[in-house]
Amino acid sequence: MAELATASTRHRRFVVPAAGDPSGREAPAPEDGYAGARVEDSRDPLALFNHDTQVKAQDAESDETLEPTGPVSLLAPTQGTIVSVDINEGDEVRVGQTVATIEVLELHHVVSAPRSGVVHAVSGAAGETIRKGDPIALIMEADVEGDPVESREEIDPNHIRGDLVQVAERRSYIHDDYRAEKVAKRHAKKQRSPAENIEHLFDGTFREYGPLVTAASWQKQQWLRETTQADGLVMGIGSVNGDLFDDEQSRAIVVHYDYMVVAGTQGGRGHYKQDRMYELAVDLAGQGGGGVPIDSYTFTQLSELSGLVPLVGVNSGRCFAGNTVMLACCDVIIAAENSTIGLGGPAMIEGGGLGIYTPEEVGPMSFQVPNGVVDILVKDDEEAMETTKKYLSYFQGAIDNWEEHDQRGLRHIVSENRSEMY
Repeated sequence: MAELATASTRHRRFVVPAAGDPSGREAPAPEDGYAGARVEDSRDPLALFNHDTQVKAQDAESDETLEPTGPVSLLAPTQGTIVSVDINEGDEVRVGQTVATIEVLELHHVVSAPRSGVVHAVSGAAGETIRKGDPIALIMEADVEGDPVESREEIDPNHIRGDLVQVAERRSYIHDDYRAEKVAKRHAKKQRSPAENIEHLFDGTFREYGPLVTAASWQKQQWLRETTQADGLVMGIGSVNGDLFDDEQSRAIVVHYDYMVVAGTQGGRGHYKQDRMYELAVDLAGQGGGGVPIDSYTFTQLSELSGLVPLVGVNSGRCFAGNTVMLACCDVIIAAENSTIGLGGPAMIEGGGLGIYTPEEVGPMSFQVPNGVVDILVKDDEEAMETTKKYLSYFQGAIDNWEEHDQRGLRHIVSENRSEMY
């Protein structure tokens, strides 16, 4: 006990390597009383990990200095299924040359030769399952004629890949040029296409979501691409009045039904698109009618936004059924003179035995404006977009540059003579 009490006050917990006996016999205990490996700073909690890293680095350096004297195993870098083995026994391989391909979770991993040489043996075959670290081939290092194989082939920047050509073709179906005849019919009725309205509203900042979606139908896919563009619903994000307000204040989303696609009928995929969008300010263009039974939260999501963000409903032309429900969820309804709005369309009215009516007789503006369904009546689509921009500006903040009429005349609205009517 006395010896322990008089021991050094330094409490070293780690040790440095002790020299061993080259003869292989157990080394004698060192004179300082420590065994194994010792680090310099015993107070450092990470000292042992640093020591381990240094030892492994020294071992790696010593391994690199050893030149292979026989065939070297080419090991699988990952577990998977061998798709192909591109070498045979006796073949010459160069550095970077593809030796095999392994599939993992439907992704292909290319295994390349780490050195030039001659294939001594092949251990794997196509279709076999291989584990990480299993040998694929044995390669005897040797001088092989030819330059190392580049990991990537030289790419022609002017070449357009086949998949990109296909994307460009499918995108062409959503442009107005592809539907020029239908757009002309809209213009004849003094109406515009969704693309024209959105361009006006967002001043070129619009970014569309889900443009290549088509209706979910048993019809042939090519026919759906050509006739049910975006499942009849154009939507996306952009900036409204971006010339007056900053990016945060001007950001908004738009959901525009496309009357040129099945008369604006709602579709399942269109609802899935909307369910992803109703998280920002909404401008809803609701022209269309009808719908199909859909398991969707669109209607509740839209109505729950009321009071949280400005909801603007804009209509031009016929609007019935589910489209009217969504229009009614908005805080303000702006409608063109040619609008007719009703929950039940002519087909439903006739089916209920209530008579035969044309769409324009169901809910004309002469009826819907006086009863308060429509808040703002405008002349056409162009004026509707301008009115929408003006309405949204009331929620976007103050502007630095503005003009007003002379306000001094307001001083004389009320007469100074208390007996005089005014």
